Amino acid sequence: MNNHSLNFPRRLPDSRLGEKHDTLDAFHRVVRHSRKNIRESKEYTLVVVTETSPQAETSTSTRNNSKSNNGIPHENLSSRAKSTRILLGMKNRGFGRGYYNSFGGKFLNKEETVEACACRELEEETNLKVRLDEMTKSKVGIQRYTFENDPVEMIMHVFRINLEKTSANKSSRYNVRGCDEITPIWFDSINTIPFDNMFADDSLWLPTLLLSPTPIEINGSYHFQENCQETNTILYYHMDIQEKKIQFSMEQRLFHTLHKNHSNLLSIKEFKECYSFCNAVRTTFGKNKRKSNSFDIVIDVAGGHGALGALFLICTPAYKAIILDPANVGGGRIQQAWEDFMGKQKRLTYRRECLRTGLPDELEQALKMTSRQRVLVVACHACQHLSEEILEIACHFGVHAAVMPCCQKDRSIGSTWKAASKNLSIPVAKVMDILQCGKMMALGSHNVRLKCIDSKITPQNRIIVCRALDENELIESRRQNQSEVDKAHSRLELVYRKAHTVPHSRKQSNSVPIFQTFVVPSMVWYIAAGFAAGFLSATSLRKNGTRS
Repeated sequence: MNNHSLNFPRRLPDSRLGEKHDTLDAFHRVVRHSRKNIRESKEYTLVVVTETSPQAETSTSTRNNSKSNNGIPHENLSSRAKSTRILLGMKNRGFGRGYYNSFGGKFLNKEETVEACACRELEEETNLKVRLDEMTKSKVGIQRYTFENDPVEMIMHVFRINLEKTSANKSSRYNVRGCDEITPIWFDSINTIPFDNMFADDSLWLPTLLLSPTPIEINGSYHFQENCQETNTILYYHMDIQEKKIQFSMEQRLFHTLHKNHSNLLSIKEFKECYSFCNAVRTTFGKNKRKSNSFDIVIDVAGGHGALGALFLICTPAYKAIILDPANVGGGRIQQAWEDFMGKQKRLTYRRECLRTGLPDELEQALKMTSRQRVLVVACHACQHLSEEILEIACHFGVHAAVMPCCQKDRSIGSTWKAASKNLSIPVAKVMDILQCGKMMALGSHNVRLKCIDSKITPQNRIIVCRALDENELIESRRQNQSEVDKAHSRLELVYRKAHTVPHSRKQSNSVPIFQTFVVPSMVWYIAAGFAAGFLSATSLRKNGTRS
């Protein structure tokens, strides 16, 4: 308490902070009469916003790390307090009006997650936009509140967002603005936090959170006196403070494990390229609902150290990966480093041979052990002619393939595509990759996709993924293609007829018969003409006989 009083002069006195209980059971025993009356629990979010200068972080890490009984270094308290500022909000209405508080609120609906609610409330009340994944990592605990003679329990999910502040940008780059409910105000040092104008529990958990040199989680329970907004006094409380466990992603675990014992084997750029390549290919095949798209055997052409093949063993059901490369790179140290991730049932083997002889032979052997739908050929950053040859061989054997080409050049006579790329303002490398996709699509045996990884990792970030079609898919694909061709011919024929048919004018006079429009069978015409001629001849002869 002495350290907190020294660094936070406006902290509430201990007489307002209640009786501390070391265990949660002890706390529950003294408040059991109130807990029995709880009829409703309401959940909220609360986001603590701070900003620490980089100089303070450096000096803190280099100073003496001697700790007091509560785990806080003695010599670092004052410097940490002076170099950290905090953003608080003055409540203008509602519960807590007239008090300073951090930012948050209640959920919109039952579907909204805790992290999404925290992000939304923070943006509404301060205009600070925090990504959902950042908010998820920044949770620091849950605070529970009960009140004398009140049937409602409040549950607060607490987060801490520490904004970056660099010496090159001394002016605030954050456009902070409030709303009608709350007015945000920066306090330039946490020494000046107005605890005497905040709820009493803030004087307990907030100083501990701000002064801890390591990430911590605080889960607290506080029982307030009746009419807490007027009395603002805690009767009993319990706080459980634990060092926050940092959870690493699979990517981070793999990289740190590799460099723990083999620091010179793989650079961070090479690792990120391999991991992103593997993840992009895996998810592309995973989007197809057909179960046959998992792999048994992966052949990594020009794989060198074997990291890409090993990653496919770790991230997919494949049980065997062959690294095909004439150069001896790494000496099998990848398997030694990641053996715990791969397990004893999976094998990573190396074949020191060139592509043209080694790949066909490996594919022949693989197809004796499994179906072509469960074989994948990969190559990360293979030069253009090598990528083309890999795809041709893979398609000849009817297996899956995925390559990330590099060193693309226009090898056509007269550099036709280089000129076209210049006219279209498209880099020639992208044009050549698209042409390669078109070439593979024209074969009709594979479903072709062009995937991209983060260009920050590498500018050559395009992956040509060719998924081999099975027999049923090939038949259906050919049927659909033929159907599309037939439809196209029908449409073309219809357009041709319309274009070459001259319609008769509708403005011609009705008194002038257009004989061409009457189509009469020839035999009927001749019979009718004969009857007419005979009738006219008989009538003429009858008239002549009468006159004589």
